[in-house]
Amino acid sequence: MLPRKEDNLRRSVYGRVNPTEYIALDLEWNQPGCMSALRERNEVALHGEIIQIGAVKMNNRFEITDTLEINVRPEIYKKITKRIETITGINTDAARQGIPMAQAMEKLKVWCGRRFTFLTWGSDDIKVLRDNLKFFGMTEKWLPEKNYDLQIIFDYLYTHEGRQFSLDFAIEFYGIAEDRKRHNAFNDAFYTALVCGRMKPFKCIENYKRVIIEKLLHENNGPAQAGLTRKVQVFESLNVMKNLKKVCGERVTCPECNKKAVLLNRYRQSELNYTLMYGCSEHGYFVSTLKMRPIESFKVTRVVRSTYKPGNAENMKMGLKVKKWRAI
Repeated sequence: MLPRKEDNLRRSVYGRVNPTEYIALDLEWNQPGCMSALRERNEVALHGEIIQIGAVKMNNRFEITDTLEINVRPEIYKKITKRIETITGINTDAARQGIPMAQAMEKLKVWCGRRFTFLTWGSDDIKVLRDNLKFFGMTEKWLPEKNYDLQIIFDYLYTHEGRQFSLDFAIEFYGIAEDRKRHNAFNDAFYTALVCGRMKPFKCIENYKRVIIEKLLHENNGPAQAGLTRKVQVFESLNVMKNLKKVCGERVTCPECNKKAVLLNRYRQSELNYTLMYGCSEHGYFVSTLKMRPIESFKVTRVVRSTYKPGNAENMKMGLKVKKWRAI
């Protein structure tokens, strides 16, 4: 079948068919002054109400082609908190000059067009955007199915350490002149686009799932305690029991003598947390705790196994804990 004319127009310099445009997106939002002021509607707790939208369009070469800046009038958290005012420079009077949320979302939707994908620095902006749309009863159908976190891609390209580098770090890393005020939605979106142009993350976008898995395998969990070993795995399934079965089937050695151990019992602490008890003929029992983290959008689960030999005090605590857990 012959390719459609519009597909030819969308074919990039890399020879693949891609979305017409990439859009660097950044948002600023106000928060409730206290937890008691937190509002819920349409099954969404509104932790952040959008007050500013910045967006920069790029073509398949990651060259800037268009920009958009929208100031949004808050309807729920109308008084800008001191913290948000300090960070963004937006006060309550300035926020009142923005346009209503429904009008702002329609303007963004029309400007984005039909074929696009969002690029953000960090994952919060997309969640806040979805939460605001749902909270205010607006459709999410126009949002792209896939969005890409450039912060993850930057780490993948340069360190593979699972670190969260700031946008400021990336700006300095690429030697980009910083002559715009930061923590302004438009300026941050503009800098994100400039960083993207230097990074040229096309191959990482094409293989984004692999990038995500690499991050999950190398995420920093803090320093391990003495006598504790940690193993991180990613399983291609969201089925908790299936993943648990795989973990239980693996060969495990005693942390003291390194000889093969026997699985004695397994317990369910919560939906995503499990404890496995192993026995060693020389050193008694030891414990592996499992923390599972499903990543819905990629249908994978990250499992962190921490294995250690309980001390005397921990033995007593473990006995009390086991009584509360359900053996499986």
